[in-house]
Amino acid sequence: MIEWHVEDKWRSALQEVGIDDFQSALAYASGTPASRKSHSQTWRLKTSQGNLFLKQDTSTQLKNILRNLIRFRKPLACTQKERRNMERLTKLGFNFAEVVAYGGKSHLGIPDTAVMVTCPVPGRAIEDIWADKDVTEARRLEARDIGLKTLARLQDLDCDWQRDCKPEHFFLTEDNRVFLIDVESMHFRRVPDKKRAMQTARFLKLLEKAEKRA
Repeated sequence: MIEWHVEDKWRSALQEVGIDDFQSALAYASGTPASRKSHSQTWRLKTSQGNLFLKQDTSTQLKNILRNLIRFRKPLACTQKERRNMERLTKLGFNFAEVVAYGGKSHLGIPDTAVMVTCPVPGRAIEDIWADKDVTEARRLEARDIGLKTLARLQDLDCDWQRDCKPEHFFLTEDNRVFLIDVESMHFRRVPDKKRAMQTARFLKLLEKAEKRA
């Protein structure tokens, strides 16, 4: 079974880069990907309506399928899970990039491949703000504190980002709105105090490492 959905206002922009349907989105490749993992990759698309990002799940790991089946949960490809989590978190008041298109291919309900196209996230990653020597100390501290407050709010709402609660996944705009990225690993369950402390310490430790690299 193949699923494909595209927002009408973006249809012509995707056609400019040769994306007309799910299969062409999955097969897209041009230049060097913005990021690559063992089972997925992300491409930057340049269109007359602006830049877009295409995430491709070229396969779904068997261990993830089995883990979900054992727990009586519907298996999903990573981009499918990310989009589902984005929708759920949006209802809780969190911000995300606009989803332009998405699709997937499955066999007997088991996910195989999937894609998602989004607009760029506005603002800068809090990690980049913190590591930028040209940013004032007051702004750096403000960005850090806003990131920590956002993480605490997620935890208060039983949103467990596990070890992906990284400052590079929190984007901050000039008017202090926060946008989140890469939320496919988010679980909706109570976050124990010990894990809350671990996530907060990890967030701060990654900021420290980013500053040392700068």
